[in-house]
Amino acid sequence: MVNQPVLIVDDEVEMRIAMSETLKHCGYPVEISHNAIDALKKFKQNEYSLVITDMTMPKRSGLELLKDIKSISPAKPVIMATAYGTVETAVEAMKHGAFDYIRKPINFDSFQFIVQQALNYKGTPGTVAPVAESKTSKSKLINVTKEIITQNQTMLDLLKVAKNVAKSKSTMMIQSESGTGKELLAYYIHENSDRAKRPFVAINCAALPPGLIETELFGHEAGAFTGAAKMRKGRFEEATGGTLFLDEVGLIPLEVQEKILRVVEYGTFERVGSSRTFEVNVRIVGATSADLPALCRENKFKQDLLDRLSFEVLEANSTIK
Repeated sequence: MVNQPVLIVDDEVEMRIAMSETLKHCGYPVEISHNAIDALKKFKQNEYSLVITDMTMPKRSGLELLKDIKSISPAKPVIMATAYGTVETAVEAMKHGAFDYIRKPINFDSFQFIVQQALNYKGTPGTVAPVAESKTSKSKLINVTKEIITQNQTMLDLLKVAKNVAKSKSTMMIQSESGTGKELLAYYIHENSDRAKRPFVAINCAALPPGLIETELFGHEAGAFTGAAKMRKGRFEEATGGTLFLDEVGLIPLEVQEKILRVVEYGTFERVGSSRTFEVNVRIVGATSADLPALCRENKFKQDLLDRLSFEVLEANSTIK
């Protein structure tokens, strides 16, 4: 049980809300801050179990905030998040005592796992303090490649089908229960497609409030809504040329489904708050644990979109590891 709140620091209002709602859904108390200066003030006045901060913010960076926090409380776990991550910046953050490092766009399943690890950390005070360079340091950055290893014949058959359809340019739907590894299968499809060298972007619609899904997918212009201080690209733009994985598509609001349908049919969209039309070349892989035909009958999901997303359907009945 976590009694002290998690402090989330990010200058993007929609990212603050997305991370906050995800952690609240997991039962964690949360406080938010919009910049490093405000966050440091709060940190000096209150007790927090964990700090999650963006790396790049106006006036004062997340790396500077990390150093400030470690000078006050060396053992306090801090997770860094950024859309501009490189191995060099990750190494720099880890040297200054960051507990871990996550890339934007955030995979919220991985995000929850990292937060849980940080909150369960049982090291002695100072063990997540800044470290000097050392050949014997136990802190390592590991480049993880997603790989599916199985001896299950049903799963082997599924992977064979997935590899065959990966070369097509069509949309695809993965039907499976929650927690069975749909994203791993989507990434396997991406890696075996002609788009493998382009971005793979994943978004878990279940981890976002319905009101934020549109801006997450399509981005927004500066001033599009209260708190939108600057333009932000959406997941479709970030996935240009590659694959966009939409997990739990059944939770997408109807008005946003209409915009996705337009992307599928015409390859065009507008950011929130803009009348400018953008063109995008993205392959969509959807996934759901819901009965989408039933949702269509209840007018909760657009039949046209279901038809377009279900050109190829893969049913994963086993847990993918």
